Amino acid sequence: MHDLFDESAIRTLPKVVLHDHLDGGIRVSTLIELAAAKRVALSSQDPEELQAWIVEECSGSLDQYLIVSDLMVKLLTGDAEALQRVGREFAHDLAADGIVYAEVRWAPEEMATRGLTISDALAAVTAGLDAGVAEVSAQGRQLHIEQILCAIRTGTRSLEIARLALAHRGKGVVAFDLAGAEAGHSAEDHRSALDLLKREGMPVTLHAGEADGPASIRSAVETGGAARIGHGVRIMEDIADDDQLGPTATLIRDSGIALEICPRSNMQTGASASPLVRHPFDRLQRLGFRTTVSTDNRLLSGTTLSDELFDLARVFGYAFEDIVQLQLAAAEVAFISSAERAALRMSIRAGASAIAR
Repeated sequence: MHDLFDESAIRTLPKVVLHDHLDGGIRVSTLIELAAAKRVALSSQDPEELQAWIVEECSGSLDQYLIVSDLMVKLLTGDAEALQRVGREFAHDLAADGIVYAEVRWAPEEMATRGLTISDALAAVTAGLDAGVAEVSAQGRQLHIEQILCAIRTGTRSLEIARLALAHRGKGVVAFDLAGAEAGHSAEDHRSALDLLKREGMPVTLHAGEADGPASIRSAVETGGAARIGHGVRIMEDIADDDQLGPTATLIRDSGIALEICPRSNMQTGASASPLVRHPFDRLQRLGFRTTVSTDNRLLSGTTLSDELFDLARVFGYAFEDIVQLQLAAAEVAFISSAERAALRMSIRAGASAIAR
């Protein structure tokens, strides 16, 4: 068995990522090229310097994080060719990190301007992802990607995005999300969209407990019908120092609602304390919450899923088998059929066994 510091074992392990934003995963080289073509000034043309600047500028609060994220959106808005390119490269980058199943999320309403409809934007992203997956498969690597369509909490198009998600269910789209500024923008503001999705049985995962507290998480579940929570780390505000759970924490744990935890991003936005040893991930694990690990925005956080998992192993003393179990836990809550989830778990176990030999 590989020891806990064997990073290559983690990179080779078949992995599952459930919370990964398309526009936040642009390659830094592609960012530089798109910015040059669109005459958008950047702090540096050197990839390493620019990557470091992005990570630094994203640190401090969710609002600060979103300001930098807006630059990525600006470079993609209304540009079907760029959306297709980023989708294709996204698939290749996931495969290079050993990802075998991914749910990529993005907001069509942010991309659909300048004559490009939300349907056009979805077609471009889907074409890019499909092309990337096909190329990866031709190289003998396994990769399955589905999409989660986000509506923006501060916007007014959530019902339209919900209908778009429903229209493309089974054709590359598996779920709906609310993203963007959380504090002061309740899921209740989007009840029409969320009620429609409930009636139609469309899976929902909502950003909550990132820039707001337990009340936002409870609203995501009770109003939004969320089966998973994006981030959710501020559930800790409903857990006492002696580990006694409050009503919302009890609801989340006992209902088995999965938390899509993105450690590096959480520390950047202030959703959790830093350094990593102060992050609540390990405590939530020990308290019996259904925890999964994701990246949020790989470019903005300068990360990969392997990086996130290796960080957790190093800081909290997780063994290789603990990392395998985290991947199986993520597979268990993927928004795909039970048969597909079972096959995904088998693939992870087989990959882990091959590494352990």
